[in-house]
Amino acid sequence: MEPHSANATHAKNIQTKYTNNGATPQTKQLIIKMSLNGSGIRDISRVLNISQNTVPISFKKTKNSRQA
Repeated sequence: MEPHSANATHAKNIQTKYTNNGATPQTKQLIIKMSLNGSGIRDISRVLNISQNTVPISFKKTKNSRQA
């Protein structure tokens, strides 16, 4: 492994492939749509194949981003 160079340029990387289905923007949009249609947390997590803990976290992040 080479030592870190002080003159190295650091490019910003954009993550295009997610290992966590709950992290994708499309999944977050589906969570909001499904909740507005009356689906519960367990229904959403089962259909989208994500953790039940991911659903309320997405609600909180969406709520905070809309208030800012």
